[in-house]
This record gives sequence, structure tokens and C-alpha cells, in this order.
Amino acid sequence: MFRGDWRPGLRLDLAEKDLGLAAELAQEHGMELTAIDEVRALYARAMARGWGGLTSHAVIRLIEEAAGVELRSSIFQALAPQRDPQPDASAEE
Repeated sequence: MFRGDWRPGLRLDLAEKDLGLAAELAQEHGMELTAIDEVRALYARAMARGWGGLTSHAVIRLIEEAAGVELRSSIFQALAPQRDPQPDASAEE
């Protein structure tokens, strides 16, 4: 993410599905995993922008927007392999 490398790894929609399965299993065993709910909410916001097919790192864009900063640096970008475009922040439907 520091290099701005948005090539898919684990797709966001699949990661969210796995988190849902983990939450369900935890509930069945009486465990409370509050962090999962927070992460799933963040993933849901990213998927609402149409980013479900991108790597789960795409949620960093949401955090950057909220903080008003960009984590990418020219130092890291020089090390980046060929990159796919960043998630489109304008696709908020």
C-alpha cells in the first residue's frame, strides 16, 4: 500500500465473506470478536464503492480520505512493480 500497488491479492469481497464465516463460528462458540464487526463495516463501505474485486488493501483509501492524508511515498513508488490503477474514489454509488 505504501507503493500504491493495488494489484489484486485477496479480493475484498472474498475477505469479507471469510470474516463473516469467522464471526459466525465465533458466535456459535460463544466468543466475542468485536474487531471483526469493525473490519466488516470498513469492507462494506469499500464494497459499496464498487471495490469488491480489488485487493483488501483498497480499504486504505477510505482511511486516507478520513485522515486527509495519502500514505504513498515517492521512495516506495520507485520500488513498485507495474501497478494497476488505484480504486476510483469517485465511484460512490
